[in-house]
Parts: sequence; structure tokens; C-alpha cells
Amino acid sequence: MDFGAVGDGHADDLPYFQAAHDFLGVGGGILTGPARTYYLSSTFSITNPVTIDFFNAYNTYLRAVPGHQPPPPPSQGAILYSDFNGPILSYAAPTTTRFVGLKNLSIVGGCASPTGQAIQACTAAVASQDGIVVNNMGVRISNVGIFGVGRYGLHIIQSVASIYENMYIQQCGYAGVLVSGTNGGHCGANTWRNIIVQSNGNSGFNVDSADGADTVVGLVCGQNAMYEIVVRNAVGWEFVGTHTEGSASRVVYFGSESNNNRIDFTAMSTSENQYTNCGGSGNVLLGNQNGVNNGCS
Repeated sequence: MDFGAVGDGHADDLPYFQAAHDFLGVGGGILTGPARTYYLSSTFSITNPVTIDFFNAYNTYLRAVPGHQPPPPPSQGAILYSDFNGPILSYAAPTTTRFVGLKNLSIVGGCASPTGQAIQACTAAVASQDGIVVNNMGVRISNVGIFGVGRYGLHIIQSVASIYENMYIQQCGYAGVLVSGTNGGHCGANTWRNIIVQSNGNSGFNVDSADGADTVVGLVCGQNAMYEIVVRNAVGWEFVGTHTEGSASRVVYFGSESNNNRIDFTAMSTSENQYTNCGGSGNVLLGNQNGVNNGCS
């Protein structure tokens, strides 16, 4: 059924997306459409077990290879574009506990042109903009790119038994991924595979607070402004097969309340191989790193 979305990158398609979501209702289903650029004037909230899947999307960001510069943001395929100063896509609580999916599209924020090709410095106008906010159980996100949003590319508040795979997150104002299980939110038993975080304003992958432990496999971090990986307040997280390159400051930051976390990584040059440990215990680094403790900063 066609709900009337235009997909020209200018006309507001949010009412049509919301209408399709509401039509599918608590029974759920798949929301799809042509590979166009859809402008959303505000947050698209997913509260039903609806999977968004643009099967025909052409995902250029999946071509990135460790050790090589990643491709530019997508100029083809399905794009959700927004300059709204808030979440672009939200899996908000309370919501369904059934598995919901997001597949085969790109999300482009207010620091970029609608096509994602031109990304400039983020401004205060989008300082609170997040690409995707997850405050839910059982999300499945696959083959998704997030480009040029004002704050966090992927913001995890609550997530249990979810899967995040084949994601490319670039040039967000603060962090590519932020895990912050605040205000009673639970985060644990999630699986992360093949995540690329590139050229974000502060950090690449930031575990600010989590009450559970996740495994991250095949994380690629590059040219994030301050840190590639931050583990501030978490226990038992494991990063396997991590690759870093071009770090502007330090590769890893362990916070004072981080304990028994393990990061296995390979850095492109010895100038990157520094980490900060501010008092946590039992944290392990493996790979070609120097183990330099740079103190708290």
C-alpha cells in the first residue's frame, strides 16, 4: 500500500512514514519503498514491531576495508534525512518486546547535505541530534550507515539481546556509538559485528555506562578526534579483532569504574598505541600496543 511519501529530500515524508507504521499496528510487518531520499521534519518513533527494510538500497559504505580510506557517504540507495535537533529514528520505551529490524538504508543528519556527500562542521542548531536512539529490547540493525548527525550516531539507552552489524558511522558531532544505560535502562547480551566508526567529533565507540556485558567483533575505528574506544563505567565488555588507524589522541580510555574489560586490537602505527587507565582494575589490552599509561585527562 502506498501512503504517499514523495522521497525528494525536501517535502516532509514523516506523516507518511508514521501512517504506514500505524497501519501495520501491533501485528507488525515490513515498511519499505523505493530507494529515494526521504526528509523527516521530526523524530520517527517506532512503537510497533515494524521492520524498516529498503531491500533495493545500494550501500556504498559496506565497501570499506581496514587499512584503506573508506568510501564517501552514499549518493544512492534509501536515505532518511533530517535537520531536526533531536533523534531522527527512535525505538522508544515503552515499546514492543518483539524483535524489530532496520536494514539497508542510510541516515543523514543536519551536518550534511541530503545526499550525505557534503559534510561540514556541526553547529548548535543540531547539537542534540542523534541518528538512532534505542531504548528497547530485541532490535536488529543491519547494513545501515549514519552520517553527519549533530551528536551521537547510534545512542543506546536500553538494549538487551539485540544485534548490530554491518554499520558505518561517520562524522557525527560527538560519538559514533554511545552506550549510556542511564535512568534504569539495561544494556547487555547484545552482539556487535563489523562496525566502522570514522572521523567523529570526540570518540568512536563509547561505553559510558552499562550494567551488562557485550561482545564487539570486528570494530574498525579511525581518525576520531579524542579516543577510538572509551570504556568508562562497564564490566566484562570484550572487543575482539579491533582495528584502529589515524587516532588523533589515544586509542583506548578506561574510566575509573571500568573493570575486567578486554580489548584485542591492531593499530596501524606505534604513535597510536597509547591508552589511559584512570583506576579501573582487571582491564586487559592485547595486540600491538605499548601499554603506556597517560594518566587521567
